[in-house]
Amino acid sequence: MTQEEKELLRKDLLARLSYCPIVHVDKNPFKDNLMDIELKPSPYSLLLINNCNEIGLKPYLRPMSSMTKEERTKIAALSNFNGLTKSAEFAECSSVVVDYCNSRHLDYRGLIPMGLALEAPDGMYKIE
Repeated sequence: MTQEEKELLRKDLLARLSYCPIVHVDKNPFKDNLMDIELKPSPYSLLLINNCNEIGLKPYLRPMSSMTKEERTKIAALSNFNGLTKSAEFAECSSVVVDYCNSRHLDYRGLIPMGLALEAPDGMYKIE
Protein backbone atom coordinates (compact mmCIF):
# COMPACT_ATOMS: atom_id res chain seq x y z
CA MET A 1 0.00 0.00 0.00
CA THR A 2 1.41 3.36 -1.01
CA GLN A 3 1.44 6.32 1.36
CA GLU A 4 -1.27 7.99 -0.75
CA GLU A 5 -3.48 4.88 -0.54
CA LYS A 6 -2.93 4.65 3.21
CA GLU A 7 -3.94 8.30 3.65
CA LEU A 8 -7.03 7.81 1.46
CA LEU A 9 -8.08 4.76 3.50
CA ARG A 10 -7.46 6.57 6.81
CA LYS A 11 -9.45 9.60 5.64
CA ASP A 12 -12.33 7.38 4.53
CA LEU A 13 -12.41 5.32 7.72
CA LEU A 14 -12.28 8.36 9.97
CA ALA A 15 -15.25 9.87 8.10
CA ARG A 16 -17.21 6.62 8.53
CA LEU A 17 -16.32 6.00 12.18
CA SER A 18 -19.55 7.42 13.60
CA TYR A 19 -21.46 4.95 11.39
CA CYS A 20 -19.62 1.94 12.88
CA PRO A 21 -18.17 0.30 9.76
CA ILE A 22 -17.23 -3.38 9.85
CA VAL A 23 -13.60 -4.02 8.97
CA HIS A 24 -11.45 -7.07 8.30
CA VAL A 25 -8.13 -7.25 10.14
CA ASP A 26 -5.44 -9.62 8.79
CA LYS A 27 -2.89 -9.09 11.57
CA ASN A 28 -4.58 -8.10 14.81
CA PRO A 29 -1.91 -6.99 17.28
CA PHE A 30 -4.03 -8.18 20.20
CA LYS A 31 -5.17 -11.59 18.90
CA ASP A 32 -3.63 -14.38 16.84
CA ASN A 33 -6.38 -14.88 14.29
CA LEU A 34 -8.00 -12.99 11.45
CA MET A 35 -11.16 -11.23 12.38
CA ASP A 36 -13.96 -8.90 11.39
CA ILE A 37 -14.82 -6.19 13.87
CA GLU A 38 -17.19 -3.26 14.06
CA LEU A 39 -15.31 -0.01 14.53
CA LYS A 40 -16.88 2.35 17.02
CA PRO A 41 -15.60 5.76 18.06
CA SER A 42 -12.88 4.83 20.55
CA PRO A 43 -9.11 5.09 21.09
CA TYR A 44 -8.82 1.40 20.06
CA SER A 45 -10.47 2.14 16.70
CA LEU A 46 -8.17 5.11 16.14
CA LEU A 47 -5.17 2.88 16.86
CA LEU A 48 -6.36 0.36 14.27
CA ILE A 49 -7.05 3.05 11.67
CA ASN A 50 -3.66 4.68 12.20
CA ASN A 51 -2.00 1.30 11.64
CA CYS A 52 -4.26 0.19 8.78
CA ASN A 53 -1.39 -0.81 6.50
CA GLU A 54 0.58 -2.73 9.13
CA ILE A 55 -2.42 -4.79 10.29
CA GLY A 56 -4.07 -5.29 6.90
CA LEU A 57 -7.24 -3.42 7.82
CA LYS A 58 -9.90 -3.20 5.10
CA PRO A 59 -13.44 -1.94 5.51
CA TYR A 60 -16.42 -3.81 4.13
CA LEU A 61 -18.23 -1.42 1.79
CA ARG A 62 -21.15 -1.63 -0.57
CA PRO A 63 -20.40 -0.99 -4.24
CA MET A 64 -22.27 1.95 -5.72
CA SER A 65 -23.98 -0.52 -8.05
CA SER A 66 -25.69 -2.10 -5.01
CA MET A 67 -27.71 1.03 -4.22
CA THR A 68 -31.43 0.51 -3.99
CA LYS A 69 -33.89 2.59 -5.97
CA GLU A 70 -34.78 4.41 -2.76
CA GLU A 71 -31.12 5.23 -2.09
CA ARG A 72 -30.67 6.55 -5.62
CA THR A 73 -33.77 8.72 -5.23
CA LYS A 74 -32.55 10.04 -1.86
CA ILE A 75 -29.10 10.90 -3.24
CA ALA A 76 -30.69 12.62 -6.24
CA ALA A 77 -32.86 14.70 -3.90
CA LEU A 78 -29.92 15.53 -1.60
CA SER A 79 -27.66 16.49 -4.50
CA ASN A 80 -30.05 18.84 -6.25
CA PHE A 81 -27.51 21.57 -6.92
CA ASN A 82 -29.88 23.60 -9.10
CA GLY A 83 -30.40 27.04 -7.73
CA LEU A 84 -27.38 27.04 -5.42
CA THR A 85 -25.71 30.39 -5.86
CA LYS A 86 -23.02 30.39 -3.19
CA SER A 87 -20.08 28.05 -2.75
CA ALA A 88 -21.05 27.64 0.92
CA GLU A 89 -24.48 26.30 -0.15
CA PHE A 90 -22.81 23.88 -2.56
CA ALA A 91 -20.37 22.68 0.13
CA GLU A 92 -23.17 22.12 2.63
CA CYS A 93 -25.22 20.18 0.08
CA SER A 94 -22.16 18.09 -0.89
CA SER A 95 -21.38 17.23 2.72
CA VAL A 96 -24.95 16.00 3.24
CA VAL A 97 -24.56 13.62 0.27
CA VAL A 98 -21.20 12.32 1.58
CA ASP A 99 -22.66 11.82 5.06
CA TYR A 100 -25.57 9.88 3.58
CA CYS A 101 -23.22 7.66 1.54
CA ASN A 102 -21.10 7.04 4.64
CA SER A 103 -24.19 6.12 6.66
CA ARG A 104 -25.12 3.57 3.97
CA HIS A 105 -21.53 2.21 3.77
CA LEU A 106 -21.32 3.03 0.04
CA ASP A 107 -17.95 2.96 -1.73
CA TYR A 108 -18.15 6.38 -3.40
CA ARG A 109 -14.33 6.68 -3.42
CA GLY A 110 -13.78 3.45 -5.37
CA LEU A 111 -11.79 1.70 -2.63
CA ILE A 112 -13.03 -1.79 -3.59
CA PRO A 113 -11.52 -1.77 -7.12
CA MET A 114 -8.31 -0.31 -5.66
CA GLY A 115 -8.04 -3.30 -3.29
CA LEU A 116 -8.33 -1.05 -0.21
CA ALA A 117 -11.79 -2.32 0.81
CA LEU A 118 -13.79 -5.53 0.59
CA GLU A 119 -17.25 -5.87 -0.89
CA ALA A 120 -19.77 -6.23 1.91
CA PRO A 121 -21.85 -9.41 1.68
CA ASP A 122 -25.60 -8.92 1.30
CA GLY A 123 -27.20 -8.23 4.66
CA MET A 124 -23.95 -7.36 6.48
CA TYR A 125 -25.25 -3.90 7.28
CA LYS A 126 -28.76 -3.52 8.65
CA ILE A 127 -29.86 -0.50 6.69
CA GLU A 128 -33.33 0.86 7.29
